[in-house]
Amino acid sequence: MIGLITRLALSNPLALAWALGGIALAAFGAGGWGAWTVQGWRMEAVQSRLDVFVANVTVAGVQAEAKVKETVLMDKRRKEKTDALHTNTIAALAADVIRLRDERDRARSDLLPAPAPDAKRPGVIAFDRAELERAVSDFVAGAGDLVEEGDRHRVDLDAAKIWGQRLE
Repeated sequence: MIGLITRLALSNPLALAWALGGIALAAFGAGGWGAWTVQGWRMEAVQSRLDVFVANVTVAGVQAEAKVKETVLMDKRRKEKTDALHTNTIAALAADVIRLRDERDRARSDLLPAPAPDAKRPGVIAFDRAELERAVSDFVAGAGDLVEEGDRHRVDLDAAKIWGQRLE
């Protein structure tokens, strides 16, 4: 039979071309089918790895979102506590300032010591007593304002420190 095919192929070039074309078509078909099958297996493997990756990322995203919500809630509570503490401290500070100013005003009746009982001119002792009283009073008031401002800033810094302790 092989002899018949060989004789037919050598005697008729068109038959040889058809035979070679059929062989080539069969080889390409078998190779294409094999490649298609192998690529399908690879695609299934990659798709399964992608599905696992997507599932892991989804779980990690849900966990991260829950952690962020918890952190935001804790930060909000910490801020509310710090704000309440700050408000209470500022109110106490304002009350202390008012109390100190009232004490100062009560004690202000005479900032300088009384002149000696035998002084000829008790209102003049080498300076103008009224002007000195006013200058000392202005100084005390200015110093009190500076102390109040410094205390407010100290309270603000303390509140910021309490808020910032969460970073440690």
